[in-house]
Amino acid sequence: MEFTDEGVRTAMKLGEGLIRWAQLSAIKNYSGCFVFEDQGEEILILPKRHFSANELIILQSEGTRLANMAHAEGPDNKQLQRTKPAQATEPRR
Repeated sequence: MEFTDEGVRTAMKLGEGLIRWAQLSAIKNYSGCFVFEDQGEEILILPKRHFSANELIILQSEGTRLANMAHAEGPDNKQLQRTKPAQATEPRR
């Protein structure tokens, strides 16, 4: 795994890929891992134990940047909107 200005380059037995920072809607920072999200879908889970201190800082910085962008977009951002639970209606008689 390699971090670049463009994103995260991965290489596994199944193949190689690049997850671009611009395609992510969020990077969630949990105690043991980072979760990359694209429009609310989890697309990659990265355990923190595999990263150096510098790589952890990069991931935290990108996560903060994405959160700030989402916050700046305001209430029109569907990811930030809170929805009210649907209320049950009684059938008409």
